[in-house]
Amino acid sequence: KHQMQARRDSLEELESEFSGFFQGVKEVLIARDKKELKGIHGAVAELIQIPESYMTAIDTAIGPQSQHIITDSSQDARIAIDWLKKKRVGRATFLPLQVMKSRKINEFTLKSIQDHPSFVNTADKLVNYSEGYQIIVENLLGNIIIAKDLKGANEMAARLQYKFRFVTLDGDVVNAGGSLTGGSVKQQSSLFTRKAELEQLNIKLVELEKSVLEAEVSVSKRKQEVQDLKIDLEDTRISGEQLRELEHKLLSESRECAAIISRLTSQLLEYDEEKTEKNHHHEGLVQKKAQTAARSKEINESLISIQKTIDELQSLKQQSL
Repeated sequence: KHQMQARRDSLEELESEFSGFFQGVKEVLIARDKKELKGIHGAVAELIQIPESYMTAIDTAIGPQSQHIITDSSQDARIAIDWLKKKRVGRATFLPLQVMKSRKINEFTLKSIQDHPSFVNTADKLVNYSEGYQIIVENLLGNIIIAKDLKGANEMAARLQYKFRFVTLDGDVVNAGGSLTGGSVKQQSSLFTRKAELEQLNIKLVELEKSVLEAEVSVSKRKQEVQDLKIDLEDTRISGEQLRELEHKLLSESRECAAIISRLTSQLLEYDEEKTEKNHHHEGLVQKKAQTAARSKEINESLISIQKTIDELQSLKQQSL
């Protein structure tokens, strides 16, 4: 992140100082920012954006024209030129919106090459720009055709009788008239690539800031979860100690209960023995009572019989008298 910020700050410093611009262009842009010159919109490189996939092709196609300065009118351009002369700080090319004309290739001409597998589009269709600059883009790029490769570019140029300029995605060129320009290109940061890199860095830094913020929120959440877990762990530890104390208490009570149960069981056994013995004694008494009752009945019956006999003897005695 720090490296990205340092790179962004470096690029922003280059942008603010208009590093890479010709001296005259730089002076005009600085004067614009200081309100010393009016009607100055800016350099072409400031006002159009090139997608990364077309960067090499469009950068090659537009070349030094990226430093042309767009103005409201021809008068604004003349005033700026007079200012440069007076200050003796260089030269610049101006593109007055008031008089610039489109140089787009007509659709009928394009139809003859649009079916070629190497055809991409005209260069003006592949860039992005702020509203109001279409005429400038069409003037600078409307008559340049982007091709996928040099072979295809050459074939399409032949179809159009070498009237137009073709640029490949690798930066090779078939010039109007048929000459070819190409080869290896030393990789260097152009005004467009610098601006694109700055935009990408800003996007990445925003995403990184978002990721960092989300990470900080996540870490904060995790810290809170850890703190909550520590509290829960402490509560669990305290609860565990309380449970162990309760366990010891219950074990002690259990042993006391076991002793009481053992004592009661012993007493119950004794009681059962006494009960059995008493039951036997009771059965003996019941049996003895039954025997006594039976004997009493026999005695009563005997007494009745004896009384009957006495009564009979008394009766006979009375009769004999």
